[in-house]
Amino acid sequence: MSKLPATDISKLLLKDAQMLRAKIVYKDATASTSVEEIRQGLLSVLKYGDERERYTHHITSPASATCNQIEELTYSYKWMPGYSPGMMCGNTEAQFLKTLVSIQGARRVLEVGMFTGYSALAMAEALPPDGVLVTCDTQDFLRELNEKTFANSPHGKKIQIKIGPAVETMREFLANGQKFDFIFLDADQDVTQVKIAFEEGLLAKRGTVVIDNAYHYGHLYDKSGGPQQPERLWPIFKYVQENQGLHKVLVSVRDGVLIVRRLSDVEYNIMVQVGGYLI
Repeated sequence: MSKLPATDISKLLLKDAQMLRAKIVYKDATASTSVEEIRQGLLSVLKYGDERERYTHHITSPASATCNQIEELTYSYKWMPGYSPGMMCGNTEAQFLKTLVSIQGARRVLEVGMFTGYSALAMAEALPPDGVLVTCDTQDFLRELNEKTFANSPHGKKIQIKIGPAVETMREFLANGQKFDFIFLDADQDVTQVKIAFEEGLLAKRGTVVIDNAYHYGHLYDKSGGPQQPERLWPIFKYVQENQGLHKVLVSVRDGVLIVRRLSDVEYNIMVQVGGYLI
């Protein structure tokens, strides 16, 4: 892994208003004996973060009417243990995914982890009329729940729901010769899924894989002795990072979004002829 020099990291942090404010508060706190001053300083740091989120939400394109319905349903539904409204991606990330699908010019999208279908519908909105989005989940009750809301959108007809283990579903598509331009791994991510995409050819030529929760709430980079790195996630990022044939960028949207493409689709290898040889 290439490491950014500590001095460069400090310069980057100074471009972040919240981190800059935190540095100022820390400096003031070391020179202060007033608990109230320190408390107010910490509150100002938190405020910076909240204001940034509000500003981001304000600038970002609004959700469609059906996505808003999905959000209302998600927060009003009485979930069984293991599920919560926080599992929904939210509008900022949904619009980010929608933009990526649009830039990709995708016609076929595969999503692993449907939940209440917010991200699925947002991405389907970027597909052409004959586009297809397949969204996978393991819980059949979510199919019934989501089919009703998808039907409220003209883009809902582009969505196909597959219930079952994601790896089995992906291999089923492979066996049928189907490929996808854009693959979003949103839940129960496993390194096998990534290998199926890149090594076994489920990802179409010039396609893109996007992996959600690439920070996993800080557990993947926290060195302070906190919770251990999730066993299923760490092999994914190790594989992606060490694979020299892949181009990857981790974007700090929500809980971290990792975008992965084949290096050959990102960098053009320009061969130069010298003395009759290509180098």
